Amino acid sequence: DASNTRLNLGIGIGFAAATAVVYGLMNWGPELLTSRGFTLPQAQRLSFTVGLLSMIGGFSAGYLTNRFGSRRGMAASSIGTCLLVLLLAWLVEHIVGAPSLLLRQAILWLLGIITGITSVGIATIYVMMAQGYQQSCRSGGIGFGMLMGRVGGILMAFFGGELLNLGGGSFYVYFAAIFLGGVGVMAASVIVDRHVPPAVRS
Repeated sequence: DASNTRLNLGIGIGFAAATAVVYGLMNWGPELLTSRGFTLPQAQRLSFTVGLLSMIGGFSAGYLTNRFGSRRGMAASSIGTCLLVLLLAWLVEHIVGAPSLLLRQAILWLLGIITGITSVGIATIYVMMAQGYQQSCRSGGIGFGMLMGRVGGILMAFFGGELLNLGGGSFYVYFAAIFLGGVGVMAASVIVDRHVPPAVRS
């Protein structure tokens, strides 16, 4: 229905963008790290930080939406993702030789925090879908959102390696794509016209 246009568009953009960020870091993070001096066992520790902080981010979305509303939650997720991606890109691009233990830990946890913050945005989109679509089309709307999420993840899984290679010895093209994913979540927060308001507190 035409009344769902902005909701469909915002959810489609937001879900695809957020999953592109998460899958781009999860799938290609080990390749990125080994290319910058991490050993393979060191790079594989990424799965722990990403898994742990993604879970925490997903669980916290309900509380954050209840406290601040979905628009603020998605906007904060977007801003946090973009700022931390810039920091991560700067750190990775300035590695000289084998990274120190402190730098390795900082980069691993930074990757995990980015995926955790983005997971807040993904879980918030689920909340918006559940409340935004009318009961008559709710299952179809949620299915559409999940489809767009798969699209973002699949595209990044297929083309993330190409993005890593495009910069030659630099990964700025790859990080630019991740940054744009964060921007997409912000765009979704503006486009969607049926946000979940914060709970009224006495």
